[in-house]
Amino acid sequence: MAWTWIGEFTSACTRLGKMPPMYLGFAVPGGVERAKKIGNIKFHEGEPKPTPAGAVGKEYLGAQRKDLDALHTAEMAGISRVAELATQTRQAGKAAYCFVHGHALLGHAPYPPNDPAFFKRANRSWFDQDKNVQLTAGDFVFCVGFDTVFQGGEWGDFAANARKAGAKLAWSLTTYRAEDIKTIPPDEVLIDQHWAFGDAVATLDGYDVKILPTGGVQAEAVYWMVNAEMLRSGEKK
Repeated sequence: MAWTWIGEFTSACTRLGKMPPMYLGFAVPGGVERAKKIGNIKFHEGEPKPTPAGAVGKEYLGAQRKDLDALHTAEMAGISRVAELATQTRQAGKAAYCFVHGHALLGHAPYPPNDPAFFKRANRSWFDQDKNVQLTAGDFVFCVGFDTVFQGGEWGDFAANARKAGAKLAWSLTTYRAEDIKTIPPDEVLIDQHWAFGDAVATLDGYDVKILPTGGVQAEAVYWMVNAEMLRSGEKK
């Protein structure tokens, strides 16, 4: 897993007397400012405390396993329900879309070679609906995001406009923004991604922030678990 490798590479650097700079999540206060301050430097000044080999990778994988276990324990009913709704939509001759918001999913969901192509992509970039996508009554949109419902100005009022068009929405987000989550209507499925505020889980002795997020893995796991449930039910391209 790439994040495990990055953690072990970073800890190896500390044993050589160098500390690569690490971001703070942009959803955390000060995250954007920290990124601007770091700029393009390769290493922090000064010599860090050395981190033993394997420590960071073990901590990260343990946290990721805990989050994935939470999906399996608490969210399978929601995952199955989203798969069912998407399948019903397609079988009724309407379109099933995904609106994906995150580094990994934006890069390849859909359409890598292993994608069964059940979902069409509704967004062109992080916040913007594809102008070629016109939602109509009976369509379905699986919104897989980060920690924020797709509503308001920066989102182009996506959620409100989709509902107005008669599309059915389902969501996968982490849920620590309770007031935002409360805006999701009770008839829209919500799959909790089960990662915590800050989205970083591994520590380096003496470093000022935690590193290595689990959120992207959680979001991608949910998306592909929904696709897997559709395949299991016999849905075809």
